[in-house]
Amino acid sequence: MNLGDKIKFFRKKVGLTQLELSCDILSRSTISKIESNKYTPSILQLQHIAKALNIDVSYLISEADAITKFPTKTYNINLISDLYENKKYLDIIERFTPFDFVTYYYIGMSYYKLALFNDALKYLDCCEKLFKDLSSELRFINVENLCYSLNSLRILKIKSLGEDLNKHYLEKILAYLNYYNKLNCEIYFIAYNNLGVYYLNINDYEKTIYFIEDFLSKNIKINSFSVLPNMHLILNNAYFSIKNYQKAIDSMLKCIFFFNYIGNFDAEQECYIILLNCYLYAYQYDKFIETLSELFIKFKGCEFEESYKVLDLALLYNNNKLSEILYKTRTINVNKLKLNSKMDYYFILSRTNFMLNNTDIGYKHFKKCYKFLKDNNKFLDLSLLYKDLFVAYNNIEYYNSYIKYKNIHENSNYNVMNPNITLPHYRAPSLNSK
Repeated sequence: MNLGDKIKFFRKKVGLTQLELSCDILSRSTISKIESNKYTPSILQLQHIAKALNIDVSYLISEADAITKFPTKTYNINLISDLYENKKYLDIIERFTPFDFVTYYYIGMSYYKLALFNDALKYLDCCEKLFKDLSSELRFINVENLCYSLNSLRILKIKSLGEDLNKHYLEKILAYLNYYNKLNCEIYFIAYNNLGVYYLNINDYEKTIYFIEDFLSKNIKINSFSVLPNMHLILNNAYFSIKNYQKAIDSMLKCIFFFNYIGNFDAEQECYIILLNCYLYAYQYDKFIETLSELFIKFKGCEFEESYKVLDLALLYNNNKLSEILYKTRTINVNKLKLNSKMDYYFILSRTNFMLNNTDIGYKHFKKCYKFLKDNNKFLDLSLLYKDLFVAYNNIEYYNSYIKYKNIHENSNYNVMNPNITLPHYRAPSLNSK
């Protein structure tokens, strides 16, 4: 690797721009010329660059990489795979010349792991064609790596999980693995899981449920326990969306079990928020209270404790216990709340204050959560807030907004992914209540 290439590589690795790497003795244009191998820097300039990149200057001027570089069309497969398994990505990039599927795959994936995505794309885009040039025996051996390269390309190229390109790559991965009968490998489970996510993101909830449930019912021995909780999380979202709350609860309990099993306790704590919401929507108040009490003991002092307190407010809100809400808000540290919980907190306070005739305070909290409610399609919550505003200010525009969001909510056959704080069975005060 040339001097300029080395400097460019490490600059990108540490996340510096050419301007950030420059100084009194170097301009941005000089850095550009150095990286293009059009200008050779002085020792003083090299010392500055090495210091900024947090590497030894001797490495930049060393010829060691030329000695260790493997000749074209020869390499040790065990060495390159071992380097990759041990996360020696830079060693792979420096020591191997790309010429066949294996070298293109490992070099491309090394760039990918180092978050140098433009370079990764250049190499990974060649992998499928090079794979087809392999003998049938070598294709069988390398098909899993091909599918990992396609999955990485998918991530690099798609703009949203619901676009057709996402589905195209995932179906291609599954087609390769089915053809070579590789049905018990991690990438197979990952692709299946991600295709379920695709159906979920295009709001095809029934297909999502059939797709994932059918997979789980085939008694395939899933050796990737990191995939199982995600599959049950997908099912929870889909069942909740079609308002099958008991199935949503069952899926979430399994999801929590597997996150706990693999030791992902942050995800486990976050999933309890979803479970508690499901209990509320299913009228299972006893289970809600029992679970919440256990969580305050089990996760005391954890980062989600404040979010659990907001869910406690949600129960009080949906039972019209307004004075208790104002009392309990004093125990919540708003600065520690995640965004969703913080917006739910402001919504509850807005509605509570409007219903208690604290109009100015209610409006202040409304302004804090309005954009979030709209962006997340929480139309039931929005309609009630606009009804409060109309009652408070007698402005016809507020009434029109109330009717608009009320109709959108009532004409929807599904729940939104980020549920309303106001439950379907909530009985809000009428327009004539004040």
